[in-house]
Amino acid sequence: MNRYPLASFLSALSFLLPLRLLAQSGDYTIQGQLSPKTSATKIYLDYLKGEDVEHDSTDIRNGRFRFRGKVAMPTLGVLLLKQKTQSPNFLSISKLWVYLEPGVVQVTSVASLDHATLRGTPLNRDLQRLNIALRPSEAQLKALRHEDYLASPEQRKGQAFLTNLKQRRQQAEAAQQAVYRQFIQHNPRSQVSLAMIDIADQQEMNLPVVEPLFRSLAPAVRQSPAGRAYAARLAKARRLAVDVLAPDFSQPDPSGKLIRLSDFRGKYVLVDFWASWCRPCREGNPYLVAAYQQYHNHNFTVLGVSLDRPSGREAWLKALSTDKLPGTQVSDLKDFQNAAAQLYSIHSIPQNVLVGPDGRIVAKNIRAEVLSQRLATVLRAPAQP
Repeated sequence: MNRYPLASFLSALSFLLPLRLLAQSGDYTIQGQLSPKTSATKIYLDYLKGEDVEHDSTDIRNGRFRFRGKVAMPTLGVLLLKQKTQSPNFLSISKLWVYLEPGVVQVTSVASLDHATLRGTPLNRDLQRLNIALRPSEAQLKALRHEDYLASPEQRKGQAFLTNLKQRRQQAEAAQQAVYRQFIQHNPRSQVSLAMIDIADQQEMNLPVVEPLFRSLAPAVRQSPAGRAYAARLAKARRLAVDVLAPDFSQPDPSGKLIRLSDFRGKYVLVDFWASWCRPCREGNPYLVAAYQQYHNHNFTVLGVSLDRPSGREAWLKALSTDKLPGTQVSDLKDFQNAAAQLYSIHSIPQNVLVGPDGRIVAKNIRAEVLSQRLATVLRAPAQP
């Protein structure tokens, strides 16, 4: 599934909260040297602190920057650099995974973070190999984002252009996920591999993908505190597998009426996790509308669960109207702390769960563009031509 780029970094970090390594605490320093000619004046660091994602930044002077702090345990973070391009109002964003652990980490690059060198501490030596392997797919995704930005209104009206762009983006994302999986398989003794399993699966906890990756890790990694925490999450994911009874939940609709998933027992229900601020979600909504229009007379409905923020009620309601979203729409407006999202271990969007008339899970994470075809198979109804 497609993810909004910057939001996906933060989502990945919050998803890795239980996987921080339980080891020595201490002071960390990140020292960086970029080209003195860089157009960027600030560099950003997002990392885990307690149960939250902390946002830090520092000035870049003559290409140099430095972050200092203290961590209770090695913590995964991401450096973000935003640079001007020849296209007005378009910022090129480059990122670099980095571990905050006791010691000094050196980051050097002649341009963006895309080709940065990471030196210093043990975990960051492992991360350097991963960052190098990610460079080709990162370059492809960056080029596609720029192409998307440069598209004219006429191009955006053409379905062929949008479909081609989306297909190439999915191919680049698939190539990137393959890099993560290969790194994990080739580095079974590294704690970095454990932390990257979720990212290799785009945070969907797809058991056929993540269980073999977890089993491929060395026993010492699997039996570490972080490894045991991940094993516990796998056990929870098995309780949300296909053919398992879908956990019931209730949330208010726009009028305040409390709606339960079990209210729809006897029908096929697509529980759709989305948000008004989520671009891939909004891009997929026309497919959702089309599927509903075709199949709502075939014992099918939609229960949309918005992960909009506490301040986002108006944005949520506007998106419902603009996208003409069908079925029943609910939200507790608690962002990723949404009670239903927590119950279903939703840490990135868009995601969905198809629940059958008997209340059991039929399928998970059906891509928007193939939703109608998948429903045709499940409902034994004619597919849309």
